[in-house]
Amino acid sequence: MNIRPILLGCGLMLVAAASADDQQAFEAAYKAYGEAVAAQQFHAALEPAAEARRIGESLYAIGRTKPWTGNDDYLPLFKRAPEYPRSAATRDREGFVLLEFTVDEMGFVRKPTVVDSKGGKVFHQPALEAAKGFRYAPRFVDGKAVPVPEVRNRIVFMMHPGG
Repeated sequence: MNIRPILLGCGLMLVAAASADDQQAFEAAYKAYGEAVAAQQFHAALEPAAEARRIGESLYAIGRTKPWTGNDDYLPLFKRAPEYPRSAATRDREGFVLLEFTVDEMGFVRKPTVVDSKGGKVFHQPALEAAKGFRYAPRFVDGKAVPVPEVRNRIVFMMHPGG
């Protein structure tokens, strides 16, 4: 949650109230500013826990893996859904993004790029960000983990799945 605009607005209210010599408005703005600071501190304290949870999910998925031999489809073990762009959601827009990337020796996505898409560029950045959170089983050749280039994954953006 980005509350910087709220803090800025409260700060401007404080300046305006002080300039107008309006004690009641100043006290209300000061209270709102204090609540915004408290909210920012609260959300900042939650962020490390959220990151730890994301790391834990990734490690759990990796722990359940079998080495990929190249005989099956190379599917992610862990896949995070992309954020639906607000501008597309308000217009009921749908689409897909086909990405290509390399999976490194640890199963992490590296250098994702858009190869094809439908629905507009509005979906590109959320798809690229989501792909950075995918985790794959490492590929082993002669007992050694190796990168897997040219992996493709299609991310679909649908407002009404199945309907």
